[in-house]
Amino acid sequence: LSMRGAAMASCRGFLGAGPSATSSTTQQDFDVVVFGGGMIGSALACLLKQSPLTSELKVAVVDRNAPSSPSSSIPDLPQVPNIRVSTLTPSTLALIDRVGADWAIHPTRSASFHDMQVWDQTASRKHMRFSGSGEGPLGRVVENEVIKSALQRRAQELGCEYASGGVKEVLAPRPRVGITREAGDDDDLCDRPSVVFEDGRVLSAPLLVGADGSESIVAKSAGIRYEGRAYGQRAVTCTVDVSRPFATAFQRFLPTGPIALLPVRGGRGNIVWSTTPEHARRLESLGARDFAAEAMEALTVEGGPVPSSSSSSRGGGGWESALASRASALLGLRGGASPPAAFEDPPEVVSVAGGRQRSFPLASKHALTYCQRGVVLVGDAAHRIHPLAGQGVNIGFGDCELLVTTIQEALWSGQDFSANLTLEKYAAERRNKNGAMIRSLDAVRALYQSESPYVEAARSFGMDLINGFGPLKQLFVGFASSNAAAADIRSR
Repeated sequence: LSMRGAAMASCRGFLGAGPSATSSTTQQDFDVVVFGGGMIGSALACLLKQSPLTSELKVAVVDRNAPSSPSSSIPDLPQVPNIRVSTLTPSTLALIDRVGADWAIHPTRSASFHDMQVWDQTASRKHMRFSGSGEGPLGRVVENEVIKSALQRRAQELGCEYASGGVKEVLAPRPRVGITREAGDDDDLCDRPSVVFEDGRVLSAPLLVGADGSESIVAKSAGIRYEGRAYGQRAVTCTVDVSRPFATAFQRFLPTGPIALLPVRGGRGNIVWSTTPEHARRLESLGARDFAAEAMEALTVEGGPVPSSSSSSRGGGGWESALASRASALLGLRGGASPPAAFEDPPEVVSVAGGRQRSFPLASKHALTYCQRGVVLVGDAAHRIHPLAGQGVNIGFGDCELLVTTIQEALWSGQDFSANLTLEKYAAERRNKNGAMIRSLDAVRALYQSESPYVEAARSFGMDLINGFGPLKQLFVGFASSNAAAADIRSR
């Protein structure tokens, strides 16, 4: 057999098509198969079924574990929040509300924050503080399991079919090269992506969406490669008891990486501490109160004292004010220097709550293309970014919004929504925007970890400029509150 012939024979065997099919193989045809039923995959399924132009599409979601039935009662939350949480921007919150899964972001199941405060490890007493527009919070912190459960329930209510169980193979179509066809290609057995289960079931569709995380089986099957690098860091995370409820997202940059303290439901906090692998292992070995003491030291002492509210950044004086005005003119922003925001002391971290602290490795990873013939990637299957800005899941939701919009536009104009020409419109736009996000976060990380006195001086000036200049600060808030151009998507 030629290589193409061997590939065709392999497809016949997996799909159970033709005379050689076994009686135990059953094939189900769909319009879209979403591989991965987590937050991003289930959100995509909801958007497809909720949008008028795509609501009639037959959608299947593949996940190893079967989701809860939408007719069952919503489970009670554990007393202590899970350590795996996501910081949701207003754009993501609006998406969840729009598809009808808003019970996941109810105040009893999440914690909102209205301010964000960033400072570094030096004793220069500089910080940045961002506040919402007054119309709502800057974001909400929600447990991943709560978001996933709500979206899975809603997807089923909208008519999506979930298929669970062990997967034997994911088959992606061969890329078309040239214009000739070999004998035996007429049946196009490999022209539709397929998911083959260990029990013989086969799900087939013209479009297979990889929403299966950073080690994507779909991407591997489609031959999609990645660029990226390991950061040589691990993020230690846990739920903590604190001395008082708070509504500010705190983040301090240390030489080894940032430490963040976020509010979670029940008046508790969640810590995400990026550091060296050796330090992470030591932090994981500490007892509940010893870890809390080290976290408190990192937030308040290490590398110098925290800024005091009585010595806030100067913002708005002398040449800095002149430069701020010049920046306003260049950026087309109205307004000028404003009184700098006072520093807020973080609450005291008292003890680790619930289970022990855990860590995971940090890396960036970006697919060289988001699509291949009949296959497209969303979420972590397409990109993996540093958690310092909490944007990973949000840009994944942004992927879903643009992909659905792209499919809608293809259906409206009578085009094939699974064709590469269609999918490339989505892939090119999202890869460019998400790549810019990855590069920006890498730059911020390098800027704050540098101990050069020149970089420190530039960093301090930048914090002065932003903290004391309202229009520029609102520009940053607007970008952080979006899903990397979600507003552009909704305006189409």
